[in-house]
Amino acid sequence: NTLKIPFYFCHDTVAATAFEKESLYHPEFGNTQYKDKRNIAVFYLGFGLGSGYIIDNNLVFGASGAIGELGHVELGSFEIKYQNDAEQRDSKRYYLNDNEDNFEENLDLDTNVAPCDCGSTSCLEHLVRVLVFNSNDISNFKRKTTLYELSEFAKNHPYRYKVLKTLIGKALNITVNMLNVDLVILSGRILNSIPELKSDVEAILNDNCLKASSKYSSIINGCTRPDIVAAGAAIIAYHKAINIDKNSTPRVNWN
Repeated sequence: NTLKIPFYFCHDTVAATAFEKESLYHPEFGNTQYKDKRNIAVFYLGFGLGSGYIIDNNLVFGASGAIGELGHVELGSFEIKYQNDAEQRDSKRYYLNDNEDNFEENLDLDTNVAPCDCGSTSCLEHLVRVLVFNSNDISNFKRKTTLYELSEFAKNHPYRYKVLKTLIGKALNITVNMLNVDLVILSGRILNSIPELKSDVEAILNDNCLKASSKYSSIINGCTRPDIVAAGAAIIAYHKAINIDKNSTPRVNWN
């Protein structure tokens, strides 16, 4: 670095978390009533599933900066039974645009599905990609997660939507019971583009978390700006610059 410009690497979900916290102070994003929340979990679902945390108003990085790889938590065997004919059809074939003439056969989980980058075939991220969106590669995943497909997802895919909200609910329960956060932000294009998800996940939280852990927890949708990771990285870089004399991990707080 001959120009002597400082740089460092930042986890994308940590960066998104920094922006989501900062957005609570700005009226244009509509969530200023939550600005005093001091313990926050951000669930970020884009091409992977990550989580970031604000604890006592401080952004948490972890020992190597890689905190929040919630998507690689192993869930083991996972099965949800279908309840009606529509769910049965959806569990057997992946329909696009609510058109039964436009469908794809489900992937064969024993032969055609590559493991996740972490080596697992039963981690949360892998299950979302395969069981919910019937995808085995990024290009297929992109095609099935357009804004239109996501906005109609609960209607067009009753079984797969049930699987998605159950998986997100399990991740939510782990986080809330462990960290006792008072705000959960659903972030990233997938979580923000399925309108039914917020209320359904909130019901799962109320039904399955310890009351002592979830008593003060609220769930909101995050910012829909497409550049929140870049904006959050800029926020972290600013805090790094003003704490340049401290250790290599920037202290980011909102006190």
